[in-house]
Amino acid sequence: MRLSLFKPISWSVGTKIAVIMALLMIPIGHLTLLFVQQVRKDIAFSSLELDGAGVLKDLWLTLSGVTQPDAGSVSWNTALAGVAAVEAASERFKARETVAEFRQALADPKAQLKAWEAGQGAIQKVADGSNLTLDPDVDSYYVMDVAAVRLPELVVARATLTAALLPYLGSVAAKPTAAHQDALVQAATRFSIALAAVQSSVKSSIDGNVDGRVGRALKAAITEFDAAAAHETKLVDGLRAALAGDRPSPLLKPEVDQAAAAMAKSAEALWLESHGELTRLIEARIDGFKSKALRDLLIAAAAAIAAMAVALAFVRTIRNPIADIIAALRRFQQNDYAAPVPHVGLANEIGEIARAVDRGKAEAERTALTVAAMNQSPSMLMITDPDENISFISASLTTLLKRLEPTFRQANPDFSVEAMMGRHLDCYRANSNLTRTLLVDNDEVRKVRYDIAGEVVLVDMAYVHGADGVKIGHTLIWRNVTAELLGEAEVAAVVTAAQQGNFSARLPLSGKEGFVREIAIGLNNVSALVEQATGEFAEVMDAVANGDLTHAVKGSYQGVLGSLKDGINATVDRLSSTVRTIQTTSADVGLAAREITMGADDLSKRTEEQASSLEETAATTEELAASVKASAQASRQAAAIATEAMQAAQSGGTIATEAVAAMARIESASQKISDIIRVIDDIAFQTNLLALNAAVEAARAGDAGKGFAVVASEVRTLAQRSGAAAKDISGLISSSNAEVGAGVTLVRQAGDALTQILAASQKVAATIAEISAASGEQANGIDEVSQAVAHLDEMTQANAALAEQSAASAGSLSGRIGELNDLVAAFRTGPEGAAASPASYAPALVRAAPAGHGSEPARLRKLAEAAFGHAKARAPERSAPAKRAVNGRANDAGWEEF
Repeated sequence: MRLSLFKPISWSVGTKIAVIMALLMIPIGHLTLLFVQQVRKDIAFSSLELDGAGVLKDLWLTLSGVTQPDAGSVSWNTALAGVAAVEAASERFKARETVAEFRQALADPKAQLKAWEAGQGAIQKVADGSNLTLDPDVDSYYVMDVAAVRLPELVVARATLTAALLPYLGSVAAKPTAAHQDALVQAATRFSIALAAVQSSVKSSIDGNVDGRVGRALKAAITEFDAAAAHETKLVDGLRAALAGDRPSPLLKPEVDQAAAAMAKSAEALWLESHGELTRLIEARIDGFKSKALRDLLIAAAAAIAAMAVALAFVRTIRNPIADIIAALRRFQQNDYAAPVPHVGLANEIGEIARAVDRGKAEAERTALTVAAMNQSPSMLMITDPDENISFISASLTTLLKRLEPTFRQANPDFSVEAMMGRHLDCYRANSNLTRTLLVDNDEVRKVRYDIAGEVVLVDMAYVHGADGVKIGHTLIWRNVTAELLGEAEVAAVVTAAQQGNFSARLPLSGKEGFVREIAIGLNNVSALVEQATGEFAEVMDAVANGDLTHAVKGSYQGVLGSLKDGINATVDRLSSTVRTIQTTSADVGLAAREITMGADDLSKRTEEQASSLEETAATTEELAASVKASAQASRQAAAIATEAMQAAQSGGTIATEAVAAMARIESASQKISDIIRVIDDIAFQTNLLALNAAVEAARAGDAGKGFAVVASEVRTLAQRSGAAAKDISGLISSSNAEVGAGVTLVRQAGDALTQILAASQKVAATIAEISAASGEQANGIDEVSQAVAHLDEMTQANAALAEQSAASAGSLSGRIGELNDLVAAFRTGPEGAAASPASYAPALVRAAPAGHGSEPARLRKLAEAAFGHAKARAPERSAPAKRAVNGRANDAGWEEF
């Protein structure tokens, strides 16, 4: 139990889900902690802004007091005390040094500008240190910008402008200087920029506020501020307009002081309202952070509790169905398949498992049925796993193994058939009393023979593959073939005797029953029938071999033996008829051979004369062909030369054409240059006129225009030189145009001449090409004639040789006819051929010649055509083989039908 804690695979489903939930709570808790820390940072950030806004108010009131138009020493002392009071508090915002500078500047009432700038810097520093300038919200950022940046800059700019206006007031006696004017311009510009920035930030703060409270809060202050700013701007613009028109200043000190006081009052009112809204927005943001954090934490806690409840419910919905399925599987192990599998209808993984178990239930039922059927079947079957460990033995095989068990135990006393299940095949296969012979072994099947205790068992071992093609086991089918092998040995003895021609051997019928006895009787009957038939067939064929064609097969046979009987009898009859025919026609063949010999001798002589004539004709044709070939070669050379001349003329024409085009381009370019020269001449003329006008104006100017008059004179001189040069270039261009025109005319004439030459060259080349083609055709024709004559010569020579061979073959044929007569005289063909003898054929041959004299030439021609056709096919061979072939064909002619 202690070890199972470190094996997650053995945990229960509820434990695993609990561990998963605990692991999930770790990152959730960490994220919650980060969220709380971030909320605290945001609250601290905004709280620092709120504290900075409080210090900012004290500094603003101080700066606003010292920038009032009527600020005296009392106001400065009060301001000094106020700054000293907030100096310690500014340490938190890292602005103490800047605040101290502001305090030191206030100690000198004469250094007003320095004090103002120091006050503005202190406000900016506190705003930076308190994160106000980093405000993350749009609505509060622009309100902060108004209070911490824009309005401090505006009050300093307004105070600076009031100081710059003092020299221009009516009560001041001193006359304003240039320095006063520069100070006024700078102060007015700074005031205008600061005023525009304040108005822009105010507008942005109102537009960025969603609920519109900022706009409603600042509305009255903005109206007052805009009116005061407009009045102040009007006074400054009036003064600047008077100064620009060199008029006296229209400003009076009371009016300026009143405008400055109104501007300071409205700016302070606007700042206080902006500061109030900024404080409200920051406080609302802090409250929002707190409420949002509380709300999110409550939601997270509720979600965690709900997740735990759902997880517990899920555990129950998983554990209970799995327990039910396990109970069903345990019933299946006890072969109890009556109860259905629970939770099959669930549409989830448990339902998939239940459906798989349900399918397994059906498979298990089929497996149980299959095992029972195999045990009751006479087939001897063994099944193993992929490692050849025995997993099933059928009942019939168990019976066999039980019968052989004593023999196995003689070599291995521990052998037991009951202990074979689950063990490797070597538990019996390695037994020394078992002789194992491997018959077949490949990737699909293995066939083995077992010899043990006088019995022979054949085992077919096949591989069993799963649906995915992977080997999952083996099947071994045992067959006891002892009785079959004994019967096969007896049959083999009979068959061996039959193979040796002894059909008297018989299978013993003792000890055989049923189908095996019927097979033995059938084989014995077959042997007896074959013995009788072959004996009679041999008797008839022996008589034929001895020349006696009067015997025939008398027995009654069916099937192939009957066909063989009919064939032997028909052969004997046909052979007898053929021998009689050979005896009758041999005399005619002898006479025809003598006639063929005489005709072949005559044909040989005529063929030799024809061959001599053809040799002379072939020699003459070869000489004529050589002459025509030489003429054709010369024509081709002339055609090649003419082609080269035509190509040269074409090249010259092309060059002339390009030259004409180039001269035309030169002519065109010359014309363009002339146009450019005319433009240059016009420019020179206009420049000359301008120079004259300039000289006239310089003369009117007197001494002040003398330098300009000198320049105008030089320009006029250059214009005149440019005009003269343009005229010279124009003359040269005109002369060049005339020369170019003449060149173009000459080049065009040359091009026309080359065109005529090219046309003539083309005609000459075409004519020579026709002559060359005609000569080539003549040479080809004469070559063909020469080849035909040479072929006729070869054929004539071959015919002469063939005629000689025919004469020799005819003489040999006469000798063979005599031998044939001697051979057929040895056959006995019955009463019809008994009276015939070789001596009776000589008178018949003598009488046959006159009787058939009228039709003899046609018959001789047919015989000659047959002989010549056969000899032509064998012409390439030597004379002796040709004679043998002819004689062989003559000997085979009488046996062709047979």
